[in-house]
This record gives sequence, C-alpha cells and structure tokens, in this order.
Amino acid sequence: MNSVLIIGLIISTGFLFGELAQRIKLPRVTGFIIAGLALNPSITHLLPDSVLEHTGPTTDIALAFITFSVGGVLSIVKLRALGRSVMLITLFEAEGAFIVISVCFAGLLWFVPLFGPGSWLSFGLPFALLLGSLGCPTDPSATLAVAHEYKAEGKISSTILSVAGLDDVLGLLTFTVAVSAAGILMTAASVHPVVALFNAAVSLGGAVLVGTAFGLLLIGGLRLIDRETEGAHIVVVLAALTLCYGLSTVLRFDTLFATMVMGMIVVNLSRHRDSVFRLLERYTDELVFVLFFTISAMHLDFGQVSTAVIPVLFFIVLRFIGKTSGTLAGGRMSGFSARDSLRTSLGLIPQGGIVIGLALSLAARPEFKALSHTLIAVVMGATIVHEIAGPMLAVAAIRAAGEIPLANMSKIKKLQQPHTE
Repeated sequence: MNSVLIIGLIISTGFLFGELAQRIKLPRVTGFIIAGLALNPSITHLLPDSVLEHTGPTTDIALAFITFSVGGVLSIVKLRALGRSVMLITLFEAEGAFIVISVCFAGLLWFVPLFGPGSWLSFGLPFALLLGSLGCPTDPSATLAVAHEYKAEGKISSTILSVAGLDDVLGLLTFTVAVSAAGILMTAASVHPVVALFNAAVSLGGAVLVGTAFGLLLIGGLRLIDRETEGAHIVVVLAALTLCYGLSTVLRFDTLFATMVMGMIVVNLSRHRDSVFRLLERYTDELVFVLFFTISAMHLDFGQVSTAVIPVLFFIVLRFIGKTSGTLAGGRMSGFSARDSLRTSLGLIPQGGIVIGLALSLAARPEFKALSHTLIAVVMGATIVHEIAGPMLAVAAIRAAGEIPLANMSKIKKLQQPHTE
C-alpha cells in the first residue's frame, strides 16, 4: 500500500476518533488510541503487518517533541513557585508507584517465572523494574480537560494539575535509571557489571552533554532569527530536536534524556522560552499526538494482551495503591488532611501520554526484545482502563472538594452518562 496513503489514513482516522471521543466527554487521547486499534493490522487487517516496520521514525520524532516539552516543565522559577507540598507529593506518589509495582512484580515473578525457570535475575527483576518505572507518570491532559471543562478552582484541583505535570519529569528520570539498571542485570552474564555500569554512565552523561549543546544551539538560532516568522521558529526547533535525537541515537546515548535536557536548557536560559513552548502547543501538539497515539495503538499485539490480562489487572491495582499511599505520605508531610490527600490521589490515576512512548522505545533496543512485547501489552491494556476511568475519578475528587461551581455541576452528568448506559 502507498506510504502517503497510509499516513493520510492514520492522521484522518486518529483525528476523527479524537473528535468523536471529545463529543462523548472522553479525553481526545482515548479516541486516538481507539483509532489505532481500528487500524491495528492484527485486528481489522485494513493495513498490512509490514506497515508497523516503518513507523519508527515517526514515533521517534513525536517522542522528541514530547520529551522536549516535558523538559520545558523544569523551569527553576516555576518549580520554586509550586512550593514544598507539590514537590513532596510528586516525589512520594511517583516513586511510591514505582516501588510498589517493582517490589510486588519482582516477588510475583520469583514464584511464577514469566520468562522460564532460573531467569529471575536476568529477566524477572529487569521486567519488574521497567514496569515499575512505567507506572510513575500521570497523564495531565485528562485532568486538565476536566478542570477547564468545569472551571474548577481550589487547592485540590491546582495541586492535582501541578503534580500531574511535574511527575512526567520524575517518571522519565526514573525510567532512565531503571533502563540502565535493567540493562546491567540482563547483560551481567556476558558483560562485567563494572563495564555495564560504565556504559550506563556514559549513556546518561553523553545525553546531558548532547542535550545541553543542542539547547544552547537552539537558543543561539532563535536569537539569529529574532525578527523572522513563527514558521521559521518551528523549523529551527524541529531541526534542533531531530539533530539532538538522531545524534544521541548514533552515539548510543539516551535519546529521551537528551531531548528532555534540551528542553530544560531552553526553558531556563532562553528569553524566547514562552514563545517556543506556546508555538509547539499551538501548532504541533495536535498533529504529534494524533500520530503518536494512533501509531502506538497500532503496535498493540492482542495475542500478547490476551496472555497479559492478569499482569494488566495487577499493574492497575498496584499502581493505584502506590499512587494513593504515596500521595497520603507526601500530603501528610505537607500539612494536607488525609481526606484532601486521598482526593488528590484520585486525580493522578489517568495514564497515557509519554508512558506509551517509553514502552515502545524499549522495542527498538535489542537487549529488551524478550521483554518489550509483554511490557507494551501491559501498559497499553492498563492505559485504556486508566484513560476511561481516570477522568471520572478526577471529577469525583474535585466535586467532593467542592471546587466545581454550581453552574457547572450539570455537566458532570453528561460526562458520566456514556459510562452508565
């Protein structure tokens, strides 16, 4: 099938399903995922299986944009303004999910080896670490949509939005460390642990250097075309991002960490910081998300999902426990009541966005080939549940806190109605 026709089908189908999802009060990303399922070669056979082999560059570029935007959250000025409570809750809820999922899956795989007997250290433990790190991030778009839809204002809704935006960054850092640790464990038999540790340090250190260099180059480029159009700015950002991601790939540095560092440099050092990230949000986010999430769902192997139903359920339950207990701990340390902490935790359940891309990025790494299909199946299965149930839980939390104006309470019934029919 013609490549241009395939791209047209992906974009149009993703956009259409996103619009339909919004009409029935679901997050647009849920519609993109459903569109990907509709185009999934293993389900509908509308597209040949070979299509999936050529989607790598598209998802790589989308990931570069997403991680660059995540790095843009790490403005020192804004982090200081968030305050101690947001920082503590973010730390405990994100790492709480990581610890609970990793420890419980590591214990489960000790007794029920998923990858064969005697493979716990080289496969079971790495799988648990990677899956735990994929449980950290929260999708802020669903909660943001709810807050804007109902014009919610107050301590709980503002805390949820701040934490949801910040824990993507912490989740990416946790994922980067988990990938390095899992790689060391999986290559321990063939590579000396010291060598593996050195390689991991080089990967992360090199990513910092490349990300910093291209961040500074981007800042310089934006200064040179200060009087040019917004279109020129987008071209410069795209060029810098793809060069940063591509060079990191060639040098075997951590690509996602490099582009995130690039975003951190720009947001903290460039006087064009606001215009850069506004431009991306205004002109590229919609297209990036349509392509990224639709293609992500096209990669879902239902043969794997059918065998991963139990891990999906465990993942959902353990992530809920980790998020809730972590938020309670961080909230209590910040002076939140147990009730407010629990309400805050309910707004941190949605998951999608970057976590799908992180799972897909593992499939491109040969050392994780034995794990990637199961990890993707678990994450995709859980994401569908989280993206449908998450907004409803967020509404319940904000409504219980009394932060939705009475004039907008009638909209809640519209949100809930499609799920109760």
